[in-house]
Amino acid sequence: MRSAFLSLGATLLSIVLAGCPSSKSEPPSSTSATAPPSAATPPAAISATASASAIPTPAEPSLVNLLAQKPSEGTRRSETVTAAGGVYAGLPPDWSTGDVYNQYLIASTKRAQAMVYLVIGSGIDDKSLERFANDAAYPIYLKGLAWDEPWLEAKIGPQSYEARVRRGHGVSIFSKKKRRAAIVVGVKVPDRKTIHILGSWDEPAPEIEAQFLDLVRGLGRCKHKPNRGCVAVEPLGEEKELENAPKKAPGSSPFG
Repeated sequence: MRSAFLSLGATLLSIVLAGCPSSKSEPPSSTSATAPPSAATPPAAISATASASAIPTPAEPSLVNLLAQKPSEGTRRSETVTAAGGVYAGLPPDWSTGDVYNQYLIASTKRAQAMVYLVIGSGIDDKSLERFANDAAYPIYLKGLAWDEPWLEAKIGPQSYEARVRRGHGVSIFSKKKRRAAIVVGVKVPDRKTIHILGSWDEPAPEIEAQFLDLVRGLGRCKHKPNRGCVAVEPLGEEKELENAPKKAPGSSPFG
């Protein structure tokens, strides 16, 4: 009996010893997974990105800068501003004109219902130009004229005629929902009368605005000659006929 108990105790002891963890530490496995180091952005890439974001977006040319440029090729020089003493407008090729009551010139195109009112004025001070703009608005389909910018000094075309300009907007006389652009310009032409100009068209029409700017930039001087109308002459100084002046100017007014 005693031998049987001893045998059972030995068996239990072996079971207990087998279940205990070894006190000897195991070396770390060489195959244990380690987190990869975070991928750092190369300094050169950071520098390039920062430089690109620092480059400013080119601003659109201002109205003053645009007025100082040359008119487009093909701009007409045959229609004159009534009673100005010899001033032609730089009409785009496909625009129509009409001399109204021998008092002012209207230029127009069917696109965007664009119309431009040109008349002689007393000066280019702010009050005179604002009064002109309010009076001329309705005949060119504009009402509710409001200003978007202050009055600005400008130079017109390569001839650098002195001018003042202001941008505004209103609505069509036919629909309050139709917004119309408005730009008013007063121009001093040497040895001629001052010219007041108001243009208006349905928005948006950037191509019409560009043509309106051509009309203003194309202002110049002319002299009336028999059977030739008002022939273009030098914009400044001595009034010599331009080499490429039109030989016939059917649109020029005998009252210009």
